[in-house]
Amino acid sequence: MKKCLNLLAASGLIACAALLSSSCNKQDPVQPTITIECYTAGNEFDANSNPTPVIYKDAQQLYKLESGCEVKGVVYIGGDIFACGNNVSNGTVVFWKNGNIANLAGSALKGTLLDMVGNGTDWYCCGYVLDGYTRSGIILKNGVEFFRGPEGTEYTAIDLGASGDCYVTSMTGVGVELLRIDKAGSGVKEIRTITKDEKFVPTDLYVGLQDFVVSLNYRTVDGDTAYCWVSTFDAPIRLTDKNSQAWSAAIFNGNFFIGGCIDSSDAKPFAVQWVNTAGEDFSYGCNPEYSCVKLLRNGGYHLYEAVESKGLVQICANGQGLFDIICSDNFSVTAWDIVRVK
Repeated sequence: MKKCLNLLAASGLIACAALLSSSCNKQDPVQPTITIECYTAGNEFDANSNPTPVIYKDAQQLYKLESGCEVKGVVYIGGDIFACGNNVSNGTVVFWKNGNIANLAGSALKGTLLDMVGNGTDWYCCGYVLDGYTRSGIILKNGVEFFRGPEGTEYTAIDLGASGDCYVTSMTGVGVELLRIDKAGSGVKEIRTITKDEKFVPTDLYVGLQDFVVSLNYRTVDGDTAYCWVSTFDAPIRLTDKNSQAWSAAIFNGNFFIGGCIDSSDAKPFAVQWVNTAGEDFSYGCNPEYSCVKLLRNGGYHLYEAVESKGLVQICANGQGLFDIICSDNFSVTAWDIVRVK
């Protein structure tokens, strides 16, 4: 069972005095019983690094999709499971509906899709399309082009605001921006600069009622360092001075959360969840050699975590284990959707 363990030293950080501290060590009020269905997607890789997408419903395998493709997003809409990704062999974007390739308009586009979100009725994907070797960021709605950015951009993460507008993180080649796209797809309503340093790669985005959080990796030839960006700050915040990665972001109960991993002294990554930049060791119960908090989701009453290690994905709520997915040793989690059924 997952639980909050040792707080890690947060060296070289910008103080977050305006934000609440972690509630991990406090006695939380009794929460109502919530019944969920969890759809978790990822890719198995063979000895030659060829991918096969797999989608789990709770702890059981639901779909094994076409070998040679990668799944990057999954959503539940009205009883159907939609997923998106790309075909590695021919370099086109791919959609699935209930385990089958959906031949929707846009499915032959050259490029890849990197993230997916749904609002209960419609689903949106973001990524990039290729014109020769030139990338342009793209958003698709229900498989049809919704918005295309200028040349030289790549949209890496997407979320929806309460207004219905789309938000995407955009890599521009000279930095990272947060874009707000009109809900009709008619244009950009707002641009916020996250950083002008091209070494930053945004990995996840959470849009709250007022604030936004982005997880970022700062990439150099010597390795990655986990960062985050919060809309109340002017620049990205370094989460640790160690080799590390940040993969997921959320806001919950007035705190911001980043999921990822830090290399230990023997260079074996272990799972970490940062709460307002304070790191919590989340490797309890994980298989040895590697673990990571890959996914986070605010479910209203609970913050859900997907903690990956070799051959195992632990699905947790507020740090407490719900169930385990026993998977291939070479399975890598990329996306999920959590549906409240009771």
